[in-house]
Amino acid sequence: MAKTTLNFSLPLNTLGSSNFKASFRKAMTIIEVERGITLPKDTTGHLVFQRSFRVAMNAIAANLGITIPVATFGYVAMRRSFVRAMFLIDAAMEVPTPTNMQLVANFTGISNGAAAAMTATYTGNPGRLGHKMGRVGARNIRIRDDAVRIVSGSGTENISAPANNTTFERALERLVETTRTTTRALYAGANSAVLAPGGSILSDIVVPRLEADENFWTRFYRTVPDPANDQLLAMDNAGPDQQGFRTAGASQLLNTGSLNASGTGGGPSHFPTGIYGIPDVPLAAVTLVGDSIANRQNGTNTAATGGAWAQALNNVDGHAVPFCRQTVGGNTMNAQSSANAPKQKQVWGYTTDVMIALGTNDLGSLNSGTQAERLASMQARFTELATTARSIIGPYGNRLRVHAFSVLRRSSFDATQEAVRVAFNAWLAAGAGGLVDKYYDLATVAGDPATWATDGTHPPQAVHDAMALVIAEGFRPFVNPYYLF
Repeated sequence: MAKTTLNFSLPLNTLGSSNFKASFRKAMTIIEVERGITLPKDTTGHLVFQRSFRVAMNAIAANLGITIPVATFGYVAMRRSFVRAMFLIDAAMEVPTPTNMQLVANFTGISNGAAAAMTATYTGNPGRLGHKMGRVGARNIRIRDDAVRIVSGSGTENISAPANNTTFERALERLVETTRTTTRALYAGANSAVLAPGGSILSDIVVPRLEADENFWTRFYRTVPDPANDQLLAMDNAGPDQQGFRTAGASQLLNTGSLNASGTGGGPSHFPTGIYGIPDVPLAAVTLVGDSIANRQNGTNTAATGGAWAQALNNVDGHAVPFCRQTVGGNTMNAQSSANAPKQKQVWGYTTDVMIALGTNDLGSLNSGTQAERLASMQARFTELATTARSIIGPYGNRLRVHAFSVLRRSSFDATQEAVRVAFNAWLAAGAGGLVDKYYDLATVAGDPATWATDGTHPPQAVHDAMALVIAEGFRPFVNPYYLF
């Protein structure tokens, strides 16, 4: 059994009033995040501390379904009661040690850029991309790549462009203290693997483990059978230390540090579909399904930003939440249905949560019919996507948790579309008939598009910053993958 999903033991230092109060506040903060509840932490004065202690213990007991004896008459009795309570709570929060492979790092995703030509001038495509581990370490690290593309402007899932095979070589680069090392990824013991259109490849174990919050890099070198005519998958989102070139020179796969651009031409970069491992204790991970707003259009395209969703997931209480992005401009709930996007659904089960950041383009295309008919269409589209997510079992034997986001105001919506938007958001906020585990009201902080100084559809970076705070705060209890179960 793992201790808790945050890999903490609850604090027990009660030697002196200051230490006791500090231990109490720290313990309540840990339990709040673990259990998704709000607890009193005010310790200013003995009577206030007594009340906080009593209310907190009763709330925790009710949440965990256990009995916690509470004695608050004097500090000695409170200290003994606190220590006993911490043992009881710690035991109640124990969860099974993970055994299944899952997503463990950020900056992974499905390709969303236009297919890029290699051209006869070049023979290979080297690249490098930074990542960060989640809040816990993981073992048996492997890298997955898929030959699937989400088409910009429609969200269509495409497995025929590129239509050619691509030979992949991959490596993982680490920086431990001051020493950089690069380890080649093998595929059934071979140095490379052929990725066919619509296919996927998963490496053997590349390194035995990566540590909690560790920064590291994936490297790749891709070749195609006919450089003059064949194409490469690409990603239009920026990541840490992202590089991609075309070259007729060496691969640089097993080098360390930045790629040497000498003698190269510009070329596509590429996100791995997944960086998988078995975490030390349960770890939440997110599939982000979104449109141009979630993809950051009119926001800045950097590793630190990249849209409010990625921006939030890169820093929830100081830690990265592993994520796989499936975002592109023009994307819709209809395009992401099970029938229209089956390949993307194949990786959902390596995460614990699905964020559905879609709706504005669906609503924008519904320009006929009554208000009730359009609302019913929006609800049906969301229902199909959320029901699919809830039917998929994640790495801890639980269904995926569904996160929904309000559709933002849009200057081009007519009166009927605006009325549908308001009604649809209200339906999501009410739980969408039991399909939504968490709703985020982003429309309120996004405000009036007339104030954005953009195109009236895509908010600027300042709005992404504000929305990221809402998303990060709302996701806090979900860092525990057992939350709600």
